Amino acid sequence: MTLIKKKEELPINENLFILIYGQPASFKTTTALSASKPLLIDIEQGVQRVNPEWQTDTVQPENYAQLLEVLEKEDLSPYNTLVFDTLLALNDLVMAEILDENTTLVQKDGSPSLKAYGVAKIKFKHLVELLSKKNKNIIFIAHSTEQKNQDEIEIRIDGSSSAIKEITKKLDIMTYINVVGDKKIMEFKPTSRFYAKPIQGVPDSIEIPVLSTGANNTFLQDMVINPAIEYRKNSKNVKKQYDEVIAKAKDIIAKKGVTEESKVELRKLPQIGDSMLRIKELIDEWTKKNANK
Repeated sequence: MTLIKKKEELPINENLFILIYGQPASFKTTTALSASKPLLIDIEQGVQRVNPEWQTDTVQPENYAQLLEVLEKEDLSPYNTLVFDTLLALNDLVMAEILDENTTLVQKDGSPSLKAYGVAKIKFKHLVELLSKKNKNIIFIAHSTEQKNQDEIEIRIDGSSSAIKEITKKLDIMTYINVVGDKKIMEFKPTSRFYAKPIQGVPDSIEIPVLSTGANNTFLQDMVINPAIEYRKNSKNVKKQYDEVIAKAKDIIAKKGVTEESKVELRKLPQIGDSMLRIKELIDEWTKKNANK
């Protein structure tokens, strides 16, 4: 039995890993909670800052062991999305457990040692692996921080480098919420000023709508997650149709060569993407190969 999968056999991952970051009061949490059936893992204890109308089921773990208990033992089947608020608070939770378990990893000034950060990296790697098996959208919220680079102010993610690196390896989307006047804009295209990671099927930037009383909070699901998944599905279907057309064209040329009759048949094939260009290449290849016959 072969372990190799044909390209048409590759599964479509319908769950996304997303990182949303931005300054305070940029609607990060409310936006994250607009994904499908979210459970808020409120490590920062900030759910009260979300309008009660758009609050959701919430768990507030006091330590990392409690968080793992929720992820491993609680019934999470009612939820399609797990939202971690915030990445920095999650890092603090992990580091607190590491230092409690092994006091030798605490330096004289009370800060974690380099070895402690190494242990944290391993724990984050295991956490990402655990979350990957949940078959849910996973959303991390992070604050932004500013740093000066010569004359330019750069915006970066506030959090431990070990945590950020392990999580960003898995991300499908990284978006920065850019506050411009009264507008809050999700940026998906990276610039020299801020980090981002785009995904096919979603524009480079989308303005977050202002929620009015009674409105459904479904923006992220409707405008980001669903289009991204739909694009993946359509791309796979289009690729399958393209391959079928090219296979048919090759079969016609193999059986009949390049004749007026075969050209008529080839012209009748459906055009999928640049399939007609590829068919022309097949005709040219056959003609060149059989030129002296």
